[in-house]
Amino acid sequence: MSYKPWHLVAMEDNGYMATSHGLNMKVARYLAKNGSEDIGEDEFNDACVTCGVDPSSVTPEDIADIQNKLDELT
Repeated sequence: MSYKPWHLVAMEDNGYMATSHGLNMKVARYLAKNGSEDIGEDEFNDACVTCGVDPSSVTPEDIADIQNKLDELT
């Protein structure tokens, strides 16, 4: 089965691909569903671990990506 470009974008945007953006979207969706209004470092680290992301590997660009998605979801 071949995927059209929009399939890949939808899969990545919903966290189904192990790309940096895909993993960021997975963390953002988790935080939007399970997080509090004021997300602290411990809560963020727990979300990362739950989603299979190493919290120490998260860059400032990743945090901005996650924040943008959280703003969109909430």
